[in-house]
Amino acid sequence: MKKEDICCVIITYNIGKEFYKCYDSIKNQVDYVIIVDNGSDKETIDVLNKIKVDTNTNVIFNNDNYGIAKALNIGVRDAITRGYSWILTMDNDSQAQFDMIDVMIKTYNNINEIEKNKIVGMSPNFFDRKYLSNVEYNVNNLSYSYEDVVITSGNLLKKEVFDTIGFFNEEYFIDYVDIEFCLRIFEKGEKIIQVNNAILNHQIGDGSKHKIFNKTFTASNHSALRRYYITRNSLDVYKKYKHLNIHATNDIKRQLAKSSIKIILVEDNKIQKIKYILKGIQDYKLSKFGKFKGKAV
Repeated sequence: MKKEDICCVIITYNIGKEFYKCYDSIKNQVDYVIIVDNGSDKETIDVLNKIKVDTNTNVIFNNDNYGIAKALNIGVRDAITRGYSWILTMDNDSQAQFDMIDVMIKTYNNINEIEKNKIVGMSPNFFDRKYLSNVEYNVNNLSYSYEDVVITSGNLLKKEVFDTIGFFNEEYFIDYVDIEFCLRIFEKGEKIIQVNNAILNHQIGDGSKHKIFNKTFTASNHSALRRYYITRNSLDVYKKYKHLNIHATNDIKRQLAKSSIKIILVEDNKIQKIKYILKGIQDYKLSKFGKFKGKAV
């Protein structure tokens, strides 16, 4: 693998000028960048119109928010059409360490051919910049570990994986899109590795730390609408993949219960969030997927 094999796909939505941090962190590490915008505000569109004149960058403007899965699929198909054999997916607020891709390439190229043939995805090691300002690593350490599931941002995928398992599940719209995709990979017997010294700076939501009865925990503070998608989609993932009997699926219901307790204890808009959780359960049972329409009742 080499830099020239890699195309980066970034999904943007109402990120504004902050997007420059993401774009500038990755544009010189890959051969080409495809940005798919999901119907953003004027500030974001203005930024993207300035960026699109860059060499080796294509910006695709959707006229509405099609969801993360559909936007990813649009970008991935464009990358495959352009002849790239590896596709890096990135969130618009993530920032790649200056050598993230170089470390991934070196690690992959150092793996023996038999093991390499099983690997269809590579993920970086990430830290949440809201709680950590720096991370120590050794650039010469090419260690890695096998992972059942990884997040979308920083995930470097072989193009062949889309032939094997298909594209991202557009019925989910947002949330659990990455986990469901990884579980399909796991089910096929293919592998994803985490490259321990490839670093991605990534903030997960608007989390806040709390302490009750000498127990410290983090509340995610997701919006009520995100709670709907998380609930609906995670229950569907559990139903489809519980037979795999791995932590990623076995822990879903416990995590849903824990997050509900945290909402009641420390989060704002408790009643609205609980209503949307119940609506997520209802729509899961009714097999109503796609973009949420209407109001929680």
